[in-house]
Amino acid sequence: MNSWRTVSSSARLAIIFSALLASGGAWLGLSAQDKPAQDPAPAAAPPPNNGIMTSENVAYRFAYAGNVAQIPLQNVSGRMLMPVRVNTGKPGFFLIATGDPRTALDPKPWLPQDAAAAAPIDFEKTLFSLPGLDMQVSGLMPASLVDLSQQVGQPVRGVLGADVLRQFVIELEYDRSAIHFYDAKSFEYSGKGMKFPLIMRNGVPSIHMKISLEGHGSFEDDFAVETETASTVSISRPYAVAHHINQKKLKGFSRVEPNGGKTLMTRMKSVSIGPYVFLEPIVEFPAAAGPDQSSGSVGNGLLSRFRIFLDQPHQQVILETGENYKNSFEADMSGVVLVARGANLKTFEVAAVTPHSPGSEAGLQKGDVIAGIDGQPAADLDLSGVRDLFRVFGHDYHLTVTRGDHTVEMKLKTKRLV
Repeated sequence: MNSWRTVSSSARLAIIFSALLASGGAWLGLSAQDKPAQDPAPAAAPPPNNGIMTSENVAYRFAYAGNVAQIPLQNVSGRMLMPVRVNTGKPGFFLIATGDPRTALDPKPWLPQDAAAAAPIDFEKTLFSLPGLDMQVSGLMPASLVDLSQQVGQPVRGVLGADVLRQFVIELEYDRSAIHFYDAKSFEYSGKGMKFPLIMRNGVPSIHMKISLEGHGSFEDDFAVETETASTVSISRPYAVAHHINQKKLKGFSRVEPNGGKTLMTRMKSVSIGPYVFLEPIVEFPAAAGPDQSSGSVGNGLLSRFRIFLDQPHQQVILETGENYKNSFEADMSGVVLVARGANLKTFEVAAVTPHSPGSEAGLQKGDVIAGIDGQPAADLDLSGVRDLFRVFGHDYHLTVTRGDHTVEMKLKTKRLV
């Protein structure tokens, strides 16, 4: 039996990539599966039709000599995750993070059985296999993603950052839970969406927006596009100070964070991107200072209203209105910040409680574990599902709470806090 055919397609591609990139990224002409070694292409000729392309720190190939790949997305607590196979391991979830300059990978898989003993991670040359697309990424950043997994409520293996995403035209279909990767060299848009300039700041894409705040007038600036956040709009502390935004005059509530800090949440009069205008969207003012040059960011709370083509190679973004375009903007109505603990992320622990909120009025405390909701074991849900329940207006929930060695029964009635 031909030993080459017994190797998996991912392993074959890794071998090809290793040969191609061993000379610092220079093309070698042919791969073993294209033509015999004695019939090489001329050195000055373009690469043969093996479909492998290089761009910055990424070498990639679409399946079937194509130029687009569609990958399923999973919306978990407002964050977008997609399956990625690392080398020959099992697929794991990666966070789509347009606002993170670097792609990161957790060197320790969430579950031991997800690891492949024969495929140790080489952070200089790591193979990512997606449905319809294979990439070899150089210069990955190793990072523990345990905290992120606990915040999301789903095991997260990696973060796909702007350094990789900007090599492609990325289409985000929030309505259909899908992301498309297009070859930037052949991408052509023929839809009816509107095109806007895409501004790059420190390798992160930004889009021009106009915001209007009660008692403060209107401001225009470039806001970072952050698909890794569930927020609608976030305004940085330096920007608020520079524009004399008096947060004490804004109606809303200060959400207590697990680290003890506070994030003011309020509603703007409006936010607009070109002709697209949204009334009374939620805006956050984090306590952390943030980058000095950053005005703020726009997250999935607003981005999910569109079908988005993020075309960083051509410095443009294309927006089409989606099914959620006219939906109202809502936020958590409990005042409780939850994280998921345990090996299976099914232990829902209270990480913070905002004073004078439904959570504090019910008697919840930091460190409590929500074991049941309305007679249903909380373990039958996931963290995203629990958070969705706490976004329902005016519902009376019966909570079974574990506090140390004791079980406490509580009633929590949700209400709008902003």
